[in-house]
Order: sequence, then C-alpha cells, then structure tokens
Amino acid sequence: MIFNSLGLLLVATTLLQLLHHGFGDDCKVTDENVKEIMIEQLKNDCLKKGYESSLTGCESEGEPKLNKKQRKKCDKTEKKLAACDATCEGNNTHHSLQLISIYTLLVIIWLDRPSCLPK
Repeated sequence: MIFNSLGLLLVATTLLQLLHHGFGDDCKVTDENVKEIMIEQLKNDCLKKGYESSLTGCESEGEPKLNKKQRKKCDKTEKKLAACDATCEGNNTHHSLQLISIYTLLVIIWLDRPSCLPK
C-alpha cells in the first residue's frame, strides 16, 4: 500500500509543521490581505521613522523619531504580526504550505482506499 510509506511521511511532516507553527490560535489576523496591509503600515508608519522591529527583514531607517503614542501603536502592530509569524520580506505563506500538506495527505488516503469502495 502506498499509504504505509508515503502517507506516514506526510502525516509526520504535517504534524511537525502544526507543532512548529501552531494551529494559528495566537494569530488574530485571519485575512492575508489585512496582514499585508499591516506589514506595509509597519514599514511606512514605524520603520521609516526609526522604529526598531524584531521581525525578520524589518530594518529601521535612521534615528528614532517617534513619540510615546506612535511607539505604542508600532509595538501593538508588531506584536500582532509576530503572533502570525509575519516577516517584512517576501510573502508569509506557511499556513498555505500546511493546507497543501493536508490536502496532499487526503488525496493519498483517497487513492489508497480499499478496492471495495468505488473510485
């Protein structure tokens, strides 16, 4: 049976991804477009004014020019993005990769079902 080797590998890979990235419970931003807007907002309203971010690929430009209220807003935006494993570089597609792994596993299970079930 195909499922014994390849299916087991996919199940293990999917479980490792879910354990590593979590199930997205901490991420409050569910819409990818909103996440991209928040990243652009962080770049334009924070990084260009010298805010130092801990997110991967987010480089500040120059000396900090933020007042306390602006810094607090930047901190809040960064915290939301960090919970979603967002970065300032490229696109943030780890959730898409998890779904692809799950769908691939379902296809393998479907193809490897007993012959008594209709195909």
